[in-house]
Amino acid sequence: MKLGSLLILFFNALAIPKAYSEITSPHKVFNYPVEAIYLIVVPNSNGGISWGYSYEGACKMLGDDYFWGIVPSKSVSPACYTLPSLNMIIGTDSWFCADGSISYFNTPAHFCSDTFECPDGSWVLSTDKSICEREDLPCIPDPQNVSEEQLLAAIAYGESHWSNIYEEMAAIASATLRSKEAKHYKTINELVKKSPNFSYVTSHPDDPKRRNERYYNVMCSIDSKGVDLAYKAAQNALNHGIDYSNGACFWDGLDLKAKGTQAYRYLQGFKISQKEHNVLGVDEPPLLNKKGAKGKIYNFTYVSTAGIGKSIFWKLSDDFLVAWGGKQCI
Repeated sequence: MKLGSLLILFFNALAIPKAYSEITSPHKVFNYPVEAIYLIVVPNSNGGISWGYSYEGACKMLGDDYFWGIVPSKSVSPACYTLPSLNMIIGTDSWFCADGSISYFNTPAHFCSDTFECPDGSWVLSTDKSICEREDLPCIPDPQNVSEEQLLAAIAYGESHWSNIYEEMAAIASATLRSKEAKHYKTINELVKKSPNFSYVTSHPDDPKRRNERYYNVMCSIDSKGVDLAYKAAQNALNHGIDYSNGACFWDGLDLKAKGTQAYRYLQGFKISQKEHNVLGVDEPPLLNKKGAKGKIYNFTYVSTAGIGKSIFWKLSDDFLVAWGGKQCI
């Protein structure tokens, strides 16, 4: 073949758009405000932000170069000031949205608008948000062919809130391990294989619309913020370290609040044993007044053991166990 023909083929190849082996439709994600925050754009930081649950909290998170209080001739009310110039720093009310965004930076600003997203991190959403594409064969999470530590880290990461609180991940890991031991399984891998519904992130492995991206990222070794804490949490549980769940076998996240009276835990009945456990601000359901197989009455199935981050942790109530003659965590 002549050189000219080769060059033509070469440049034609460059002109061919990038081919994708798979295309699927994105799914709409209902987005809504989750929690109110106060936001301060940090001066001279190229867009850095500080946030807290109040103006004072956001100011204190700025660090030692800032001061919260009353400054003569500045304001009659406490405010945030720089040190030593005592220039007032003002922020704005905002929201954390369910998709992890901050409403202040959304378009339009201050709205938690519904979004479109692809099934998981292996897909790329097109610019017009009409399709999801991926070029290479994606990683397919395989719970039976990863280490117990990696699987437990993936569960802890996938089930925890995106704010990446170590104690929340560690509590989930400990509760998972306790569930495994109660069922007399040898490994977390066996738990996932034989009782996948104990965790949302492992219960629908073949449904892309219900796949958990955080779980996927750990299982497929995709670098993500907070993954190191998830591995630390898994190691803590496997080594029978600190049990932040305080004896729990189960947990619920924001879906408990979002689903309200239709949530599984609500329908089964629960009791918040200590006020500080109620990190989701949920209402207790009416008492069940049900009779179990042993003829005893119980009013709720679950009792809280801890509340960390955006997760409430549970164990089976003593009355439920007596009424049914059951064992904890089963």
